[in-house]
Amino acid sequence: MSISSSSARQQLLASRYAPHRAGLSLDDRVVELARILTEQGYMAEDLFPGTTVAWN
Repeated sequence: MSISSSSARQQLLASRYAPHRAGLSLDDRVVELARILTEQGYMAEDLFPGTTVAWN
């Protein structure tokens, strides 16, 4: 995959899933991103379910 097609794919995915992330807290956006990536076949998972991560 070329850099331009990779960039185009990233832009497409970002625009497609932006409504799913709108208004969510950072923690919830991370969970939503893991869900989206899992749907796409990536093996994303919540390693610490039920915990709140302190983001610096």
